[in-house]
Amino acid sequence: MINNLITATIAFLATDIDDLVIMFTFYMTAKTTNPKIKQNHPVLKIFSGELIAYLVILLLSDVASYGLRLFPKAFTNGLGAVPLFMGIKILWDLHEEHNHKRKSTAKNIGIITLPSILSICLADGGDNLGVYIPFFSSLSMEDLLGINIYLLALMAIWCVVGFLLSKLNGLNKVFQKYGSLITGTILIILGFILIFK
Repeated sequence: MINNLITATIAFLATDIDDLVIMFTFYMTAKTTNPKIKQNHPVLKIFSGELIAYLVILLLSDVASYGLRLFPKAFTNGLGAVPLFMGIKILWDLHEEHNHKRKSTAKNIGIITLPSILSICLADGGDNLGVYIPFFSSLSMEDLLGINIYLLALMAIWCVVGFLLSKLNGLNKVFQKYGSLITGTILIILGFILIFK
């Protein structure tokens, strides 16, 4: 079980650094929105929206991984190539962006609403599915339940970390500069772990 928790932690970090950036952006938006616009409990909306979206992603991964159990283990291990190639693509895009000196512009999220948080977090969940489905297919049902609870707890901690980070000055620049590099590197490492598990 310890090995599964380590792999789950790496999978979480690989797929959810971007969620931390998104939550940080939500918190910063809630903090800087025009004071004339009334927002009811934006922090609660961010926290609950992220957890609901993540629970949906976990359930989709559970169902899909169950179907993968019908295939040989070599096939499911080979699916570790998904996060590996995702990581390579992220690093390649980062390289291309650096070469072309393109600057990405921040999107204005607007008012924090539960539907907007859910839709953004679910749309961003493709990398989670690509990593969790092959990982979950290698787990027993008992381990799968434990890993789901563990990952949901990690996401709750991530929500709190995002909130605390939004209180720090200057951190936004660090995430914009190195977030893709960190995510790409972690996905490549995770891909190798899943392939050779």
